[in-house]
Amino acid sequence: MNSLYKIGSFLLLPLLIFSCDIKPPENIDTKALSKEIKSRKLRKIADADISQKAYEVGKELSKTVREQQENLSCVDNILLDQEWDTYVDKIEVICEQPKDQPVISSLYEAYNYNLKEGIEMTENLQEVSDTTFLYTIPMVKDGQLLMVNFVLLKKALVLRIQQEK
Repeated sequence: MNSLYKIGSFLLLPLLIFSCDIKPPENIDTKALSKEIKSRKLRKIADADISQKAYEVGKELSKTVREQQENLSCVDNILLDQEWDTYVDKIEVICEQPKDQPVISSLYEAYNYNLKEGIEMTENLQEVSDTTFLYTIPMVKDGQLLMVNFVLLKKALVLRIQQEK
């Protein structure tokens, strides 16, 4: 009986193999496949490139903020196009020196000093952690200093750099 099973399985095995329609794919777009493989490769991106991209994104965000400057106050939200959602983790409008945020507090103090002394205030980019940048836009409205802070995500900046290459 055992030998009958062995013979039966031996005869059925080729039948099963040949009954399956195993064919190699006929139309492979090798150029597209090659491009896809290259796009998935990990690339080292220099810190300077990430900082440069953060600065460029910050400048674009600054244009949007400056367009809304007339209506800007400490309680208003800044309206951004949806394209910026991936880059911006947090937006703050600061109207007084915060006590619990040392980096922002020192920036506010410096900008406030520049305002009182009549020194030009320029936008500022700082790396605040391994995962974020802080882009600050100083503005004066009705004699009061307003700081608009954007917390930018490094991961999103790196992905944008990779897409551009």
